[in-house]
Amino acid sequence: MKKINAKQMSEILSISPQAVNGLTTRGRLVRDNSGMYDLSNKENRSFLKERNIKISEIKIPETPAPGRPVVNRPAGKIKTPHNGIDKTQSELQKEYLQKRIAKLELERDIKLKKYLPTDFIEHFLFKYLESLNINIERTASVGIGDFSKKIIDAGELTQAIRVEFTNLFLSTIHRTKQQIINEIKNYDPNSGGAK
Repeated sequence: MKKINAKQMSEILSISPQAVNGLTTRGRLVRDNSGMYDLSNKENRSFLKERNIKISEIKIPETPAPGRPVVNRPAGKIKTPHNGIDKTQSELQKEYLQKRIAKLELERDIKLKKYLPTDFIEHFLFKYLESLNINIERTASVGIGDFSKKIIDAGELTQAIRVEFTNLFLSTIHRTKQQIINEIKNYDPNSGGAK
């Protein structure tokens, strides 16, 4: 009992596999429960006899492996002109995706203000130093008279006067720092300036 599939039947009959399916649909050829064509089946024998094909002389063609035929050859490589390094398409794709992810992470970090432009930092650094200098000059010019009078009244430079003098300058430095911090908080990275 010889059993063949639709592809083999199409090769024996020299027709397409679609034509074999058409003959099966019209009842000219019969498949068994497993989907194979049994050459000992009465309908199949009579159809082959009509075509002058002798079952005893049929050489059943070999069934090729499923899928596309694979030719043993090395994977193709793409040479990138900018660096002269040979890379496969998948390596280039992986490298591109890694760079794309790094770019998106950098854009996210910029929006979260983890990274600020250097001109922005330079601007606020110099603005802080300038403001601090102005505030210290103003504090010193006003405070020198007040502290001189306190030192003369006390007869010496007491610890309380030293602490008060130090606190005056520390509060000046702190106020200046807070002004700059508030301006940085209001910085909008999308517009390049304050909100």
